[in-house]
Amino acid sequence: MQHLRRLMAEEQPGIAAALEAALAKLPPNAAGPAGHVLRAGGKRLRPLLTLLWGKVFGLAHVDLYTLGAAVEMLHAATLLHDDILDRAELRRGKPAA
Repeated sequence: MQHLRRLMAEEQPGIAAALEAALAKLPPNAAGPAGHVLRAGGKRLRPLLTLLWGKVFGLAHVDLYTLGAAVEMLHAATLLHDDILDRAELRRGKPAA
């Protein structure tokens, strides 16, 4: 378990940078809500699992951080979709996007 925590701590800066780079490429009307959801926090397990599986399968030639960011952005889109359908005012105790 300690190894996993260390790995998570080591990979978080790369994951955060990839997410910020992906957000910067979005049009302004999408970047605002997406940034609100992505900057709300979380453990970033989906990108971390993407990185780990990429390494397990020897995908060194693939930009795994970009791939992990894409997985996390897809998850964020599903959260936004849920909030719209539910007319949610809060997500994790904070205002919904």
